[in-house]
Amino acid sequence: MSSEFKDIFSLIFIFSNNLSKVLLEEKDKKLDGIIFKNNDKIDVVEISKKINNDINIKIEPNHFRLVLKLQNINKLWLFNIYMSVSEIENIKSEKYKVIDVENIPNNCHPTLKWLLPLSIDITVYRSGFNQILMK
Repeated sequence: MSSEFKDIFSLIFIFSNNLSKVLLEEKDKKLDGIIFKNNDKIDVVEISKKINNDINIKIEPNHFRLVLKLQNINKLWLFNIYMSVSEIENIKSEKYKVIDVENIPNNCHPTLKWLLPLSIDITVYRSGFNQILMK
C-alpha cells in the first residue's frame, strides 16, 4: 500500500506520562509534531533510533503506537501518526518545545488543534479504526 503514495511521512507525538503535555518541534516559529519523511523502509525501530539520536530521548520501538493514518484521497501523501510517552518535561532545546495539550498555542500547525486530542482519546487510540481520508 505504501508505495502507491507520492510522499509518505511518519508524524510522531511524544506525550508526557500523564498525557497532559506534548513535545513539538519548532520550525520557522511554527510548532508541529516530529516529522520524518519515509523511504518506505522506516518503521518504529528507525523512529526509535532517530528520536534517541535527534532528541536524546530513549523510547523502545514497541512503545510507539500507530494512532491513525491520514491519507490524501488522490494518493499524493500519507501520514502514519504515532504516539508514545516519555519524560519530556525537562527537555531544554531551542528546537523542541513542551506544550500543554489543553492550551495549544496559535503558532501550532492548524491540524494539531484536533489531532493532538484525537491521539490521546481512548476511543480512537484503542480502536480498530485508524484511517482518515482527506482532500
